[in-house]
Amino acid sequence: MRLDANTNELNFKLKSRALLSLVPEGPGGFQITCTEGLLWITVFDCKQDVILHAGERFRLPSGQKSVIQALDDTMFALKEVSKSLCA
Repeated sequence: MRLDANTNELNFKLKSRALLSLVPEGPGGFQITCTEGLLWITVFDCKQDVILHAGERFRLPSGQKSVIQALDDTMFALKEVSKSLCA
């Protein structure tokens, strides 16, 4: 994990099949951007999982547990979002 001071993003590298579990906090949750590889995202209480390819992004909702799994060796960035989509 590395913090990019210019973009205020946390950058992660996960090996294939590795998992990361988190609960985003703050009013808007986190934006996840897949920069390399392939991610499978499960947000608890959501009806569908999400698959992100390199270049795609998704908003992880605030207060809901999310599990991120690398389907390949993967790099991605997390950035806090300032407001909710459901305001």
